[in-house]
Amino acid sequence: MKRMTMLMAGALAALALFSVACGGGDDNSATATPKATPASSKTAAASPSHVAGSPASQEELQKAFETARASLQEVITKAKAGDKKAAQDAYTPADDPLHMIEDALRDKGDTSLADSIEKKQHDGVEDPLKTGNPNLADIAAAAQEILPLLDQAAAKLNITAEAGGTASTAELKDHLATLKAVMEETAAKAKAGDVQGTRDAEGKGDDAMEAIIDALRPVDASLADKLENLELDYEEQADSANTDLTVMAKDAQDVLALLDQVAAKLHITP
Repeated sequence: MKRMTMLMAGALAALALFSVACGGGDDNSATATPKATPASSKTAAASPSHVAGSPASQEELQKAFETARASLQEVITKAKAGDKKAAQDAYTPADDPLHMIEDALRDKGDTSLADSIEKKQHDGVEDPLKTGNPNLADIAAAAQEILPLLDQAAAKLNITAEAGGTASTAELKDHLATLKAVMEETAAKAKAGDVQGTRDAEGKGDDAMEAIIDALRPVDASLADKLENLELDYEEQADSANTDLTVMAKDAQDVLALLDQVAAKLHITP
């Protein structure tokens, strides 16, 4: 009897242990489940410097103007040279900066100027470049028309000429002297019928011309555009297989005729 009692007690104890083990395993598994890490925690720390749709900073707008101007000037050069692919490639970097500028103008309440830039951008440059056989002369003209609109936009948005982009007075004086000598040589070589000599002479003035245009644009955008148009015209001739020396001589003379005005605008004395 005593043995039976002991056996029953042992069985009951074993049964109790089995029950605790089974039930306890469920409870422990419920509490041991780790908390899931929210998916957003991985992305919250990473935030871009400029969020699409948010107002651009002055620094971002400064860069946008620099990029847009440089790209559009390249579009003009490539379109005038008849190179559609190069014009398309040149336009691509200007797309987002132009939209940033347009958005900033609208935020300032100048919807009219923003719409004017956007219309020229899309109707005059971007959409025609996507067609199979665009009129590149019209594209160059449209890109050229955007540049003075950007000058107006820069004034509206309080964007000044790019930092470091304007040469000192002494440097500009040297640039003017260089450009004068280069244009005189270019005209002389062209009048003498020396094609290669004319091309070589013209190329010596690139840096001087760009520095002068950059310094002049914030002061007199119209005069800067005249110089730039002449530069683009004679560069196109220099790059052409059939260089028209008459055109190059005339352009060089026209540049020379503007240099006194340029010097006055930039307060450069002889």
